[in-house]
Amino acid sequence: MTDQNDSFLRDEYLKLQDQYEDYDRRALLIKGWIGAGSIAGFALGTNGDKHITFLTLFSIALIACCFWYLEAKWKTFQYAIANRIRVIEAHFRKDPDILYKDPAPFQIYNWWFKSYLKNNPIYKYERYYKPVNRHVHLKKAAFQDFVHLPYSLIILLCVLMGVIDLFSSKPTAPTPTPLPCQPVVVIAQPLAPNGR
Repeated sequence: MTDQNDSFLRDEYLKLQDQYEDYDRRALLIKGWIGAGSIAGFALGTNGDKHITFLTLFSIALIACCFWYLEAKWKTFQYAIANRIRVIEAHFRKDPDILYKDPAPFQIYNWWFKSYLKNNPIYKYERYYKPVNRHVHLKKAAFQDFVHLPYSLIILLCVLMGVIDLFSSKPTAPTPTPLPCQPVVVIAQPLAPNGR
């Protein structure tokens, strides 16, 4: 049965590793869309005749914030897969320090859920910094360089453009010259008598 379990764990490992890398592939694709979309938003929001509006900058920054949050959340999902990958790797190298020995196969969701909710240590040395609150884990994921870029730069650019626009001299609309007064002729007509 051990050889069969090892075969199942090997298949599970390959599936998990593919899923883990797929998170990164999709994140890069989404980053490309957001980068191109924000450049298009800046280009459409400005032209030679007018300044970019606050609403345009706010919309671009808000969209960047939403996708930044979603990618950070996505990273926590990805890291929950990593714990199972590490357990299977330790099993195959017969690591004596792993806390979970002889893992059962076909436990992808069970491990993902436990790792996502509790993020318990897998090795003894991890007891010093695990488990971590999910919100703290999300914050740490959000501020990793490869997660916050390009979102933080887009938001910073929106703020910078807004400040520059706020303090720059804006062309004032020319005041229309008043038309000269022209006399108005009012012709009064006598009221018709009330039937008399």
